[in-house]
Amino acid sequence: MFRFLLSPFSSFRSNLISHKTPLPLRSFSHHVPPSLYKLTYTRSSGPGGQNANKLNTAVVLRISSTSIADYLGDPDVGRRLKDRWKGVVCGKGDVVIKGGVFRTQAANKKDVIGRLNVIVSDVMVPDKVRQMRDADEISNVGKMRRRKEKSKRKGRKGNRGNVKFD
Repeated sequence: MFRFLLSPFSSFRSNLISHKTPLPLRSFSHHVPPSLYKLTYTRSSGPGGQNANKLNTAVVLRISSTSIADYLGDPDVGRRLKDRWKGVVCGKGDVVIKGGVFRTQAANKKDVIGRLNVIVSDVMVPDKVRQMRDADEISNVGKMRRRKEKSKRKGRKGNRGNVKFD
């Protein structure tokens, strides 16, 4: 079963994450230690009146892809991050996640950290290795399958036609 939301805390309206590929539901066993990422607090944009204009409720999380790779012990993590999460990785290779959906700083912080854990859990799964088949094998199998389908359709359509009453 797949779910489109990446975090139970997120309504997924952040403008820095646009990746909506369904992820399998699994328990997130990797919680990134707070010493690896940096949190900054800014004023959130959009409606909200005095609360949004005066308080720093939006949270921006920044972590380098190399620190994620070192934490997971896999040097290929940086490439997987760039391939799977293009909207989150900036030009320098840092992962930047912004959360400003909620009215409180604590809820936005929880949301951003939850999304980071989802990204790390997704990136730690290696890509599938696909084996290429021989081109002759593919064409012969495909031709045989096509011929069987055509003969089935021929038998089905052969019974159709004008009805003659004697």
